[in-house]
Amino acid sequence: MDSSQLARLMVPARQPQATSSLGRSGLFFVWVLLCCLPSVARANVTLPEVLGSHMVVQSGEPVKLWGWAAPGEPVTLRLGGVVVAQTLGQGKGNPWKMQLPAQKPGPIPDIEVSASNTLRLTDLLAGEVWVTGGGPNMVMTLQKGSWCSFGGVLNADEEVAQATDSEIRLFRPGEGWMVCSPQAAPAFSGTAYFFARRLRSELKAPVGLILAAMGVASVEQWTPGCSFEGDPAFEASKAKAAAFGDEWGQAFTEHQKAMNLWRKEAEKAKAAGQPEPPRPDSPLSPGQMLLLRDSRPFLEAGQLFERRIRPLIPLSVKGVLWYHGETDARRSEFYGNTLQRLIRGWRQEWGRALPFGLVTLAGVGGAEPWAPFRGSFALIREAQIEAAQKIPEVRVISATDLGLKSYTTYPPNKQAVGERSALWALAHVYGRKSVADGPKFGEIGFAPGKAWVELRENAEGLRLTGPGGFELAGADRKFIPAKAQINEGRIELTAPGLEKPEALRYAFGNFPECTVYNGAGLPALPFRTDRWPVQPAAR
Repeated sequence: MDSSQLARLMVPARQPQATSSLGRSGLFFVWVLLCCLPSVARANVTLPEVLGSHMVVQSGEPVKLWGWAAPGEPVTLRLGGVVVAQTLGQGKGNPWKMQLPAQKPGPIPDIEVSASNTLRLTDLLAGEVWVTGGGPNMVMTLQKGSWCSFGGVLNADEEVAQATDSEIRLFRPGEGWMVCSPQAAPAFSGTAYFFARRLRSELKAPVGLILAAMGVASVEQWTPGCSFEGDPAFEASKAKAAAFGDEWGQAFTEHQKAMNLWRKEAEKAKAAGQPEPPRPDSPLSPGQMLLLRDSRPFLEAGQLFERRIRPLIPLSVKGVLWYHGETDARRSEFYGNTLQRLIRGWRQEWGRALPFGLVTLAGVGGAEPWAPFRGSFALIREAQIEAAQKIPEVRVISATDLGLKSYTTYPPNKQAVGERSALWALAHVYGRKSVADGPKFGEIGFAPGKAWVELRENAEGLRLTGPGGFELAGADRKFIPAKAQINEGRIELTAPGLEKPEALRYAFGNFPECTVYNGAGLPALPFRTDRWPVQPAAR
C-alpha cells in the first residue's frame, strides 16, 4: 500500500463545513504520517558489492543472498521473474537474508530483489567460486598498467590476446565483477587467471574469482581481530608498537609529507629540464624506520579482514588460494602462528572448513636464509608447511623454484603458479586422481661424512636436476654444500671433510637451489632437520 492509498483510507471522502479543533489535530496527524511514509518508501533495498551482475555463484549449494532494507519493508526475491522467497527489511545494521535453490553449472536466470525499488542482476553463472587472496604476488596482473605498476606475466601480450573465455569472471573490490576478455584481462590477477583457466579446462564449469589481495599488507591485517584476544604475547607486541608510534610516529608522518612534496617538485624540475631539488633528510635512522614498519601490523590487526573478507560472508565459496608472505619476511617469527589463526578464523566466520592452498614464495635475493632488510623467505615457507601439517584440508603449493635472478619479489612465471595451484584443487578439493604434489621426504639418516633421505610419497619418476640444493652441518652449526645423487630410490648426500653431520637442509634459503622433482615435474618442498636460530643475533 503506497502513501496515496493510505491517505484515501484515513481522510474522509467528504469534509464537514466546519472543522473542530479535534478534527484539525487529526488532519495534522495524518499530514505528519504521510510526510514520513515517503521516507520509508525511498529507503531503497541495497545489496553488498559482491552480489552483482556478471557474478558467478557456487553451483551445487544453496545460493545465499543478503542485503539491507528499511525495518519492516517487504523484500521479494525473484529468479527468472518467479517469486522464490520473501522477507522483511531489518534496517541498516541488520541484513535480511534469503536463498535460492542450488543451481547446476552454467547460465542461470536473472535475479531480482524488490522492495520500494527493484535491483536486477543479469548475465549470471553458476560454477566454482574461489577466494584468491594474499599479497602483491596475487595482486600482480597479466599486464602492467595504472591498475598495477608491477604487472606483466611471461608472454603477457599473447596471454591477454587469448583471454577470451567469458565464463571466467573476476571480482575486484570497488570495480565489481569483470568478464574475462582481451579488454578486461590486463587487470586480472595473473595467478588467479591461470588457476581458473586450468580449472575451466578440467571441470568444464564457469569459474568465479574473488580477489582479496593487497600489496604491503601483513598477515595480521587479514586475520580476524578476535583471534588475538587474550594473547599476552600479542598484547605485549602491540604495546611496544604503540610506544614506537608515540616516539617516532609524528616525525615519520612529517617526513612522508615532505617526501610527497619533494616528489612533486622533482617531477616539475625534470619536466622543466632543471636540477632536482635536495631530497629531505629523514629524521629517523634506517633501523628506526624498519622498527616502525615491522611494528605496524600489531596496531592494524583485523582491519583488512573487516574491510575485504567480512563483506563476503555468507557467500558460498569452494575454497581459498592464498599467496602471501613477502611483507612479513622480516617478521617471520610471527607468521606461523598468525597464519594458523587466519585459517581457523576464516573457517569459523564462514561456518565451514574451507580448503586452503598456500603458495610458497619464489626465490629472491641470495642463498642465505635471512637477510637484514629482506628478512627470511625461508622461514615464511617453513611456517606455511607447518600450518599444512597441523591443520586439516590445508596444502602447500611450491613456487620456490620459480624465481629469477633478474627479478626481485614478483617473478613473472605466474602460469606455473596457477597450473600447480589448479593441480592441488583438482586432486585435493575435487577428488581427481592425479599427482598434485612434489616428492615428500621421509626417513633421514646420518653417517660419517654423509647422509641419506628416503622418499615417502609422490616419488615416481624421481630425478635430480643437479647435485646441489642440500647442505649438511655438524655440531658447529656451519652448513656446507652437499653433493646429492639417487641410489636405489633414495637420495644420498656426501660432504667431504665433515666427519659427523648432525643436520640436513634442502632448499632452505631466500633464493635456494631446487633440484628434487618427480616425473610430473613438481618440486619437493624445502625442509630442514634442525631448529637452530636462523636470524642474526644482532637483530
